Amino acid sequence: MKKRALIISLLTFVLLVYSLFCITTYAKENPKGDINGDSVVDINDAIYLLRHTMMPSRYPVSQPADIDGTGDISIEDAIYLLRHTMMPSRYPIMDDAHVHSLTHHSSVDPTCDNQGNIEYWYCDSCNKYYGDAEGNNEISLEDTVLTALGHTEVTDSAVSPTCTTTGLTAGKHCSRCNTVLVAQTTVSALGHVEVTDSAVSPTCTTTGLTAGKHCSRCNRVLQAQDVVPALGHSGEWYVVIEATKDAEGTESQFCTRCDKFLGNRTIPASEHDFGEWCYVPTVTTCTGDYLIRVCSDCGYIEYSRDISKDLHPHDFDAEITTPTCTTSGRVVVTCKNCGIVGADEAYSAWGHDIRYEITTQTHEAICKRVG
Repeated sequence: MKKRALIISLLTFVLLVYSLFCITTYAKENPKGDINGDSVVDINDAIYLLRHTMMPSRYPVSQPADIDGTGDISIEDAIYLLRHTMMPSRYPIMDDAHVHSLTHHSSVDPTCDNQGNIEYWYCDSCNKYYGDAEGNNEISLEDTVLTALGHTEVTDSAVSPTCTTTGLTAGKHCSRCNTVLVAQTTVSALGHVEVTDSAVSPTCTTTGLTAGKHCSRCNRVLQAQDVVPALGHSGEWYVVIEATKDAEGTESQFCTRCDKFLGNRTIPASEHDFGEWCYVPTVTTCTGDYLIRVCSDCGYIEYSRDISKDLHPHDFDAEITTPTCTTSGRVVVTCKNCGIVGADEAYSAWGHDIRYEITTQTHEAICKRVG
């Protein structure tokens, strides 16, 4: 109640002040809004109507007082009448016989940035807004407005750059209208990080590789490694068992690079280096019942009864070792042609032949042979 009384007091003050400067808006016999019945619609009518709303028995009205057309008389009618006296074209007073001149306005959907509106009708005569085509549902201008939606923000993820492609910073856009709110900027490509791939030496059985290069970030090959063929074994033979005149030998092959055993092979037995055939056992000539021949390398004697071999006389050579007083001697007679021994005699040491020499001071025994 106190608030309402304050509003009324302020409005009354405004009306009184305005009345000092206000002139009559128009004169007409009993026009609508002529509350005090003086045939003139002016601020005095607004003041009288305001007083009527507060003290109806003291300030009765006999003229139509529903100025705003709501069906009842209230302080809003007094305020509308006051506005009419100041801005009659904007706040017209319609008589009871007023016929609307309605203009249809289609609904407009609001966007992220712009307001929209509902479907409504506007009367050009009374400057009022209506929610129906008949003009029965009066609404305000504010009721027709649909608030702008505002942007629905969506984050655009950052894109990491690679060695060869650019990236993007994080950004934002509206999911409804696709307007870019925070632009994404380009991030430069990183470039390759070069790493050397070491060469691999080939072996006898495995291939190798030349040196190459690749990127440690993306593993892209920057310089391909070429295959180097395997070297293969390089064998060398080593005698394990020497061959003799009577038995085969063995030699083994090993790789000089990796020492791998590669195999064995047989060494054929060596042949005897025989002298000529001789008869045995005659010691004067190479004749007899059977033949022999002797290997000059190993002394092996081969026998044969085939007497058709070419024969020759012995050519003996004597090797004489003369005995001494203390060492034995020996005579060995050997055929130069066939190697047969014709004689082999040993002789004992001679022993000393002692004689004595006497002088005036001494005497001593002396060997006659060696002194």
